[in-house]
Amino acid sequence: MKSLKLPNTVTIILEHFKRAEIGRQAAELAYYVLLALFPLLLALANFIPFLPIPTDQVLEYVELGVPDQVATIILPILEGYLEGGNGGAISIGIIISLWPASKAFTVFQRVLNQVYDADERKNFIISRIFSFLTVLLMVSLVGAVAFIFVFGREILELIQSLIPIDILGIITAFEYFRWIVAFGILIIIMTFIYYFIPNVKWPLKYAVPGAILTTLGFLLVSQLFSLYISLAGGASIGTGTIGVFIVLMIWLYLLGIVFILGGVLNVIIYDYKHAHEEPVDKNFPYVSIIYSENGQALMPKQVLKRALFKDTHTSH
Repeated sequence: MKSLKLPNTVTIILEHFKRAEIGRQAAELAYYVLLALFPLLLALANFIPFLPIPTDQVLEYVELGVPDQVATIILPILEGYLEGGNGGAISIGIIISLWPASKAFTVFQRVLNQVYDADERKNFIISRIFSFLTVLLMVSLVGAVAFIFVFGREILELIQSLIPIDILGIITAFEYFRWIVAFGILIIIMTFIYYFIPNVKWPLKYAVPGAILTTLGFLLVSQLFSLYISLAGGASIGTGTIGVFIVLMIWLYLLGIVFILGGVLNVIIYDYKHAHEEPVDKNFPYVSIIYSENGQALMPKQVLKRALFKDTHTSH
């Protein structure tokens, strides 16, 4: 494969960062995620009662994954939902709560399509249904991960009682490495998000680097942000209704930046791997759309258009 020269590589990377509009897109993501946050919590509260997971353990694991100041907002609301949840109305509750939350995933599609330089899905209804199904899948995966995380040992012991094999070593390893298992599952979830949501047809392997970066970034941002708030005077910053919502918005904004950076990394790696392919216009750094089916179809028209422009320019 013909490698890129350093100046060209830097130009391509800067072009991707410029097109991604990370600051503006992250702010938009933070806003819509905030609007979808409480419907998502309500959906989880309708789903979790079907799993034999104590409320205290659910709150404990949520508290581990978010900064302390954000937990002061989320935990009381989630606890109220869990204690007042009606498992018999799960189907209606999930549909009502997830439909507005799917708007956030529609924004996720638009943001990633801009990062990947891909066309939007033209049918709005199909796009919204796709977003709704994505949210439903995400809630189901979160519930499944929580169930395995809490009751993994019991599940393995049940398997051992049904199948005459010794899996004591696996049970012991699970106790020691379940956090690593949970981390791996989060990477898998993010991989499928980067694979399915953008309107491109790339191999699955190009979604993995961004998924790893995003998962690590989410954990790192949450811990560093919590530490920063504590050192900057968390008692004064994280108290009061306005204060805690400002903290929540900043945290969501930082997570949005990490999420977009994961997509940018995927696109940069994809373009680097395709460095041997000729761009449509050598005067401009190629972008990922060139290698899509639409880009291939438009290539002759674009070349012809530039040729006509050059002829016109020469005649003048």
